[in-house]
Amino acid sequence: MRPLVEKALDTIKLRECNVPRVIINAPTGYGKTVSAPLIASELIKKGICSSFIHSLPFRAIVRDVYSCLLLNSFINYPKFKDKCRKGIEVLKIVREALEEVGIDVNEIAYQMGEHLSTETELNISLRKEPLFDARYIVTTLDSLILNMFRIPVTEIYSYRKHYTIPWSRIYVSALFLDEVHAIVEDFNIESRNKAFTAFKILLEIANSARIPTVVSSATIPNKLVEVICSSLGGDVLLVELGRSTEVSKHKVIVNDKDYENSVLSIKWRTEIIEESKVVEKVVEKVSSGRRVFVACDNIARAVRIYQELYKSLGENVELIHSLLTVEDKEKVFSKIDQVKVLVSTSIVEAGVDISFDDLITDGGNPFSVVQRVGRICRDLKCEEADIHIIKEYSSQEILKFVNEYGGKISWKLPYDVDGTYSYSRLLEGIVLEEDLRIKRLLETLLYPLLIPQYYIEDILMKSDGSLLREFLITVIVGEHEELSRIKYKELLKKSIIVDFEKIRKLILRNCIIGPYLILMKEFDFITDTKPIDSDLREFLSDSHPRRLLKWYVEILRRSYKDYRDVAITLVFLIDKRCYSNEGLII
Repeated sequence: MRPLVEKALDTIKLRECNVPRVIINAPTGYGKTVSAPLIASELIKKGICSSFIHSLPFRAIVRDVYSCLLLNSFINYPKFKDKCRKGIEVLKIVREALEEVGIDVNEIAYQMGEHLSTETELNISLRKEPLFDARYIVTTLDSLILNMFRIPVTEIYSYRKHYTIPWSRIYVSALFLDEVHAIVEDFNIESRNKAFTAFKILLEIANSARIPTVVSSATIPNKLVEVICSSLGGDVLLVELGRSTEVSKHKVIVNDKDYENSVLSIKWRTEIIEESKVVEKVVEKVSSGRRVFVACDNIARAVRIYQELYKSLGENVELIHSLLTVEDKEKVFSKIDQVKVLVSTSIVEAGVDISFDDLITDGGNPFSVVQRVGRICRDLKCEEADIHIIKEYSSQEILKFVNEYGGKISWKLPYDVDGTYSYSRLLEGIVLEEDLRIKRLLETLLYPLLIPQYYIEDILMKSDGSLLREFLITVIVGEHEELSRIKYKELLKKSIIVDFEKIRKLILRNCIIGPYLILMKEFDFITDTKPIDSDLREFLSDSHPRRLLKWYVEILRRSYKDYRDVAITLVFLIDKRCYSNEGLII
């Protein structure tokens, strides 16, 4: 365990206050996420909480933490051992810490907007708990915030909403809010302000309700640190890396000399590259034995670069993005350690444990750039690493930073040292503003003792179906006839999560066969798929998201009312001709 994680844990053990409030600010790949079970164990031992909720911004990280860290610590399952990059010693520490407070594998669960398929080789089922009815919950921040504001994710658009069960469980738990940089890294300012507002109010609730709260990330700008401290009531301890060790009432700075020396031993070269030179540069690096990570800010460009690279490198290059099915993404991840070039979007940023030699990336967002560099030389055992920022797709802020500091940039240290300049200089230009309309809507959910059912739905409609980002929908690649009598986990492998705008584009391309209700009477087997009668093309000529959401909710209501006991989910079926090995064609 690294010194900063040890210090954070020791501080929580010794801290006098009854309600710990801690910020852990450490570089990518430092081991912050592994600290969560250890902190959970300590807080439960002290009697501060009875359960623990670990929230993460993305479903991919929830999947990784639940399977690769927690289940992997308890279960001797070769599939986990093969695909997960977790050391035996780390898994042993996690298991012993949780067992010490009576948490075994049956008390660990996950919650997010998709199901993890049960592995038949396991002696247990993968446990999803929308009601947060477990001692240790790994969840998306979206699910946590919905339940915190008394919007039950299990019955989000049902006529009945039993919000008190998950809501009350949050109040007897401790919160570990991980990778919180995702709150403020959105390109869209309106979306960023909305997410920031919901997050800020969540912290204020935690403060008022005296909920133990730990906030963690590699890229927390000072402005966000200030907001977190003020929202949690001021008595917050910040634990971070620095040039020298310092301890005060509200700040602990840890100097991890071994980590610092390892970072400084790497020769970092940071340069700006023109888009026209990207393919040539990648081929050159591969020919010299280097492995390259190419990161793009949008899917269309990622696909185009992949196509160009494939002509030269063939099967040495792989592509991954959010419009691939779960099955195809898993195939890429299963061979990630052998691939020479990975072309990707932000799907492999925070929390994804992969490592390459060099990076070529768009520079539109400073938070994304820092997270992507976190996938380079992850074990700090390389001698050199090249970071190339694509000129045409970078902000002026990032181009200025690279031009000014170039080879003196230290991408793995959050402070300046020995003539190097920290990545943290890039993060301070962020603008944080509350969305007053969203704030008023959310505050009205907090104060009444009881909330009318219709009022919850009205607020969801006014917030476009989500308290953080856009409303997401599941699509399945395949035909109606193929889906009956298959295992549910096989259905999940064909799934892709998209937003309303992508649904509209797919309809315009005649790719959507139609909305279907998935039914299941036998455990783990799909028994039928019912087509839902709806004139998609006529309705979607009006693209306003709230009207689309209202239309979708009405379909859900009607479907669940007719098939309440056997309905699993509503999906859109996608014609196979609209899907290729490069993903969904939009």
